Amino acid sequence: LKDVRAVDPLAGLLADPSIQTRRVAAEALGDIGSPKAVMPLVGTLDDMSAEVRWAAADALGKIGDSSVVDTLIAVIGAGRIWSRRMVLVLDRLDTNWRSREATTRVVVYFIENMDHPAGEVQWRSAEALGQIANAQAARVLQGAMAQKNLLVVAAAHPFFIRSGVPGSEPLLVEALNLYGTEEIALTFLNAGHPLLRRAALAWGRKRGTVLLASPKLGDIHWKSH
Repeated sequence: LKDVRAVDPLAGLLADPSIQTRRVAAEALGDIGSPKAVMPLVGTLDDMSAEVRWAAADALGKIGDSSVVDTLIAVIGAGRIWSRRMVLVLDRLDTNWRSREATTRVVVYFIENMDHPAGEVQWRSAEALGQIANAQAARVLQGAMAQKNLLVVAAAHPFFIRSGVPGSEPLLVEALNLYGTEEIALTFLNAGHPLLRRAALAWGRKRGTVLLASPKLGDIHWKSH
C-alpha cells in the first residue's frame, strides 16, 4: 500500500530476529520512500546479514536523501557492502559523489591495501577502486596495469574494459586465464571486443563451460567511459 503509517512498525521489524523479516522490512521502507525511514535504515547498514545491509542500502537509494551519501561511502571502506552494489546506490543519490572528501579518504584506504599480504584484500581493494573510478583511483589502476599486475587487472577488469586502452587487451586476456571466473568470462564475452570475446569462449571450452552472449548482462562495454 506504500502508506507512511507503516513506517514506524516496519522500522521496528528491522530488529527482528529473522533475517528475512529484517530484509523485507527494509525493502518495504524503500518502497514507501518516506524520509522518516532514513535513520532506521542507516542503523541497519551494520546488520550482521549482508542481505539486510544490501536491502537497507538499496532502500536509502530509493528514498533519495543525499544527506546519507558520506555514510554510504564510508560503508564501502568498511567492506560491509559489495562496492559494485553501493556504487549504483550512490549514483542515484549524488552524481558527483566521487569528488567528495569522504570518497578521497576511502580511495586512500583501498590504495594502501593494494599491497596487503592477503590476496583477497588486494582483490577487494582493486575491485573497489575500479568501481569508484575517480581520477585518483584511475591513476593507481593504470599504474598497476603498466606494471603488469594481473591480479589487479582481473579484479578491476570492468574499469579496464570501459577504459578501452589500445594494447591492454593481451593483459586482460592473460588476467582472465590466470584469475578468471565464469562471471569475468561472461563480461569479456559481452564487452563488444572480438579479441575478448574469443578469449572468453576459449576459457569456457577449456573448462567445459558453455558461455552465452547476452546484452542484458550489464553495461561493461569496451571503451564506454
